Amino acid sequence: MSSCAAAVEVPGISLGPKRPTAVFLSPWEKAETREQEDQREGLLNHLLAMLGQRVGRRRQPAHLLPRAWCIPCRSKNEWLPVRWLKCLSWLLLAALAHAADPPVAGYRVLARHPHDPQAFTQGLVWVDGVLYEGTGLYGRSAIRRLDLETGRIEQETRLPPQFFGEGIAYWQGQLIQLTWREERGLIYDASSLKLVASFAYPGEGWGLTQDGTHWIASDGTETLRFIDPKSRRFIRLLRVHAGDRPISHLNELEWIEGEIWANVWQRDQIIRIDPQDGRVTGILDLSALYPQAERQNPEAVLNGIAYDPQMRRIFVTGKYWPWLYAIQPAQ
Repeated sequence: MSSCAAAVEVPGISLGPKRPTAVFLSPWEKAETREQEDQREGLLNHLLAMLGQRVGRRRQPAHLLPRAWCIPCRSKNEWLPVRWLKCLSWLLLAALAHAADPPVAGYRVLARHPHDPQAFTQGLVWVDGVLYEGTGLYGRSAIRRLDLETGRIEQETRLPPQFFGEGIAYWQGQLIQLTWREERGLIYDASSLKLVASFAYPGEGWGLTQDGTHWIASDGTETLRFIDPKSRRFIRLLRVHAGDRPISHLNELEWIEGEIWANVWQRDQIIRIDPQDGRVTGILDLSALYPQAERQNPEAVLNGIAYDPQMRRIFVTGKYWPWLYAIQPAQ
C-alpha cells in the first residue's frame, strides 16, 4: 500500500482494592439531640439512595433481639442491631467508592474511513489536515503519512529491524517516535519523513504526546513522564489514578483541550487525565465501536488517538483494525 518507503540507519549518540478496614462504632451519647440524629439519618439516606436503598427511622425494641446483638441508641429503651450497623458501614464505604468513580461518556460516530488491517498501530497524530501513523513490531515498524479518505499510505519510512516502533507526536515541524525496549527516540522531518536525529531515554517507551511545552510519554505503568524537548530529560512524573486506585497500562496518548487522553492497553476505553494532579476525570467507552466478535486477531485492541482541533473531531483506531473512526464525545 506504500508509494514511497525507505529504510534508515539511526544516528548513534551516547547516553547523556484495598479492603476497607473494620469499622468500630461506640454508643451514641445520650445527650444527642433529635436534630443531630435527623442530620445523620439524612446523610445515610442520601448515600444509600445512590445504591437504590433507603433507611427509615425504625428502632427494634430491646425485647425482640438479644442485647448481645445490639448497642444502646438514644435511650435505654432503644437499641440498634450490631449487624444492621455493620451493613450500614459497608454500604457507606461502597457509596463513597461509587461516588469517586469517573463518569463514563458516550459518543457519536462522524465518519468511518479505511485503515490498513496489517498495521500494528502504536501512534496517531493529525497535523494541519495531514494524518500520520506510527506502527510497531520488529522488522515491520514504520512511520507513515496516510490519506484519510482512502487509507492509502502516501509515504513511509521503515525503522531498522531491531527497533520496535511506539507512540508518535508532532513537535515544531518534526515527528518524534519512541521505541519499546531500545531506549531510543527517533526524530523525523515531518515533510519528508527523513530521520534527522535520535536521543536516548531510560526505560520502555509506549505512548507520546505534547502539551506545547513538554513531551509527555507513557511506559505501560501508571506514571506519565514529562520530557524537556531541549535537554530531552525527564523533568516531572505524574501518577494517574481514579480515587485511590492507580491506573496502569497507559498506552497511546493525545493532548486534547487541556487534558491528556490515553488508551489503556487491552481495554476498549479511553481515559481523560487532569495533567495537574493525574486524576481520571472521565472515561470514553468504545467497546461497541468495533466489537470483539468482528475481530480476527486477539491483538486487535483499541490503540491510536488523534485530535483535529479545527473540526473538534477525534480519530481513533486500533492494531489490525480495518477502520479508522472520526468520533465526537457526548457532552
